[in-house]
Amino acid sequence: DSMEEVSKENEKLQQSILELQQDVTKQQVELEFYKEIYCGLQEVYQKYSSLKGERKEELDMLCTENGILFLASGIQWKNIEALWEYLKENIWHLEENEREILCEVFDYLFEIYQDTNDNYSRVEARVGEEYDVRLHMRSTGCPVAGKVSKVLLRGYQSADGFVKEKSIVLVEKR
Repeated sequence: DSMEEVSKENEKLQQSILELQQDVTKQQVELEFYKEIYCGLQEVYQKYSSLKGERKEELDMLCTENGILFLASGIQWKNIEALWEYLKENIWHLEENEREILCEVFDYLFEIYQDTNDNYSRVEARVGEEYDVRLHMRSTGCPVAGKVSKVLLRGYQSADGFVKEKSIVLVEKR
């Protein structure tokens, strides 16, 4: 009789251990999810914070007091559009490191926005594909025909496939 009780108690304990292991696994997955988001935010925010004061002043739609306010302001659609417009107007005049940082900021904020909203998606643009005026925008110094040699910033399109903003690319000379 006592052996049977010990056996039942052992089964209960084994079941409890299994449930706790499942909880730990679930918590680890959730922790990795938050680490990925927060570490990504910290990295992008630190890069953005490294920009010159004048550049950040021109981008006053993004709050820069801390990473959380930066994210909260950055994922509002009107601010994503404003950052896109800023990049479109200034991309050819920015220093290379500024351009890379701001394009990375745009990519990050767009991706976070897209996680909760499916109104827009990115336009695919690849090095080596033919320049297409319907999908790409080039600088005035680039040839009007040829292959894409560098994608500076991928464009975006509405859910119905209408290209709202073309990808900004460099075109190689033939």
